[in-house]
Amino acid sequence: MKTYTTKLAIGDTAWFMQDNKAVGMAVARVDIQDLVPPYQQKSSVSVQYGFHVKNAKGDFERWHHEYEHQVFATKEELLASL
Repeated sequence: MKTYTTKLAIGDTAWFMQDNKAVGMAVARVDIQDLVPPYQQKSSVSVQYGFHVKNAKGDFERWHHEYEHQVFATKEELLASL
């Protein structure tokens, strides 16, 4: 079994851009796909983070997902990347 290292873990705050605004949300899910395209020896790993989007009452409304290259551990890192 392979071991993967991700930038963030469940419960960490991730910062990303949404509607031209910096948004910080707690990671609720980490999805990893290890893909090996046909006729290639090297695999390609895709990491997505999932976030709970809540309604005005604070109840779960839907999932929001971002790829690993779109999230940052701090707001400062996010803003520096722009």
